[in-house]
Amino acid sequence: MGIRVNYMCENCDFEFQTDDVMFHINQDGKLEEYLLLMMTCSNGRGSKINGYVFETICLNCGKTIKTYRITHNEYDQDEAFEIVKHALDEKNDMILRNGGYHLEIEDYAVYLTDYFGDGYEYDFDDYDSKEDAIAEAQKEIDRLNEKLAESMENTVYNIVIGDEENPLEIINCPNCNDELPISFEGQRECPKCGGLLLGFDMLLD
Repeated sequence: MGIRVNYMCENCDFEFQTDDVMFHINQDGKLEEYLLLMMTCSNGRGSKINGYVFETICLNCGKTIKTYRITHNEYDQDEAFEIVKHALDEKNDMILRNGGYHLEIEDYAVYLTDYFGDGYEYDFDDYDSKEDAIAEAQKEIDRLNEKLAESMENTVYNIVIGDEENPLEIINCPNCNDELPISFEGQRECPKCGGLLLGFDMLLD
């Protein structure tokens, strides 16, 4: 069962969401990310590289840092870094080039699916016509893809190797080299205004 935490600043409009996310490199060499749920906990089984994805914000430079912590690796360390980096670059290029959200049409509904495979449904019955439902979904796709592109532009990526005995919970910001925790968990200072952050947990699955 995964946990989603929504952080909100008491003083300003800053919000940040963290999820329990895992990744693996599939048989085609592609990097796949997925929420840690009962139905997905075996997704990386058989993969030669898998691990966890953490997100945080550097309080020094304001960049969002997305860290891929390899916890299972069947290659030597340098090769594992290169494999994950190459797969990550390919994934990000694909998302920026094609957008992260796509339209899927079935008999009675339109679905928005993102690169996690999560869907948003638009029932035709809720609109005057099928065309109206598709048009509304396309507007939402454009909005979400624009927001995603802005987020990716402000994100720097980090790859580390750790295990249960050496989890590497402290990292350096790839942008400014400031030292900080690997995740946003427990963060209580707003990176935007320095105010108090409130965290609200939600169980997934």
